[in-house]
Amino acid sequence: MDYRVDDGAWTTVKTAAAHAAPETLSITIPDGAHRLTLRHGKKGTLDVFGVAIEREQPGVVVDGMGIVGRRVGHLAQWDWSVIGPQLARRDPRLVIVQYGTNEADDPGLDLGRVAAQWDVVLGHLHDYVPTASVLVLGPPDMQSRAAGKAFPSPPTPAPPPPASSAGS
Repeated sequence: MDYRVDDGAWTTVKTAAAHAAPETLSITIPDGAHRLTLRHGKKGTLDVFGVAIEREQPGVVVDGMGIVGRRVGHLAQWDWSVIGPQLARRDPRLVIVQYGTNEADDPGLDLGRVAAQWDVVLGHLHDYVPTASVLVLGPPDMQSRAAGKAFPSPPTPAPPPPASSAGS
């Protein structure tokens, strides 16, 4: 893999290994606006899981990831030998996990199975980031569906009657 910062020279990073495994590359550059460009090397497969750009000064770092249509069961099945060390390297103080919207719309939902999947996910989080607080958010309020179609919005309530002038 090659990278360059702004219009600087390309730097090559050797990625060949006997076994595929996640690695981390840190690049230190002066503070300010920059452009990081990555390009694939000559051969082989290369997966880039993400890029974190941070400053040396204190502050809040937000790492976010959302995948449309996923359920907590998908997260439970991920290869935690890959994602766990990456999460641990980020050393979060707080992990926020929000799932449930897709589950809530499933008429055949097995709550026992979902509870077991949450146990797996929360167990992995505890294993890899034991000092982090974990906030679990559920789905937002939403209307029920019938035959796969959303119900129409409820009617707007009528305005209150005008105040009467009693005693006139």
